[in-house]
Parts: sequence; structure tokens; C-alpha cells
Amino acid sequence: MKVFRFMSMKEFKEYQVGNVLFNDKNHKKLGRTDSIGFCFMDYDEEIPELAYEYLSGIVSNDVCAVFEVDKSCLTESYGVYADPYGDFFDTRTKVEYCCQSYSKDNFKLLSYAFDINNDFNWIETV
Repeated sequence: MKVFRFMSMKEFKEYQVGNVLFNDKNHKKLGRTDSIGFCFMDYDEEIPELAYEYLSGIVSNDVCAVFEVDKSCLTESYGVYADPYGDFFDTRTKVEYCCQSYSKDNFKLLSYAFDINNDFNWIETV
């Protein structure tokens, strides 16, 4: 499965050096989602550039990374986000995937982009 994630530069560097990243944050407590840990979007269902329109302000704009991962490493969940094309209170519910840990051992980096506020200048790794 091909997924993407918006992340901080710190998280990206931790991944690059081969560390196992852990996150057990229960986003359910915040409402509007049932995700626990790191959240990813399905690359085949959503284009990162379009997803950023409704994720902006929620996710880090340092790095967007695209990974190949076995779907069994992820838990399907959902998130409710503002609809960037609707009225002020309109929302959209999106399928997302989450996990509490990941590393180079189970997530293969395919491409990434830095400073995504200005543009998505993709760097391919394969």
C-alpha cells in the first residue's frame, strides 16, 4: 500500500537515521477521529497537494513523505476535517490509517517534499 504523511523535520530525520518512531497519542480524545498514533492517508485515494488544503493548520508543513507499506502494519480509521470548498461549518470525513510505531524496517520511503507551504517539490528516492 502507498501512503503519505505530513511530518516535522525532526520526525523525518529520526526516520532517515533508522530509528523506530513511537506515538501512542489517542486522537479520539480530541474528537472527530478514531486514530491512535501516527496518521497516514492512502496515496491512491488522495493527492497530497489536495489533502494539504484541508489538513493545513493541523499537520506539520516541514515534510510530506510517501511510503510503501504492507497494509497489515496499519489500522484503518477516519478523520473529520473542514471542507475547504464548502461553507464555513462544512466538513468532510476521510479514511485514514494509523499505527503506533514505524521505521525503515516496515515503511519504505518512495519520495518526499520539503517546505510544502510554498510548493511540493518532490524528491524521488527510488
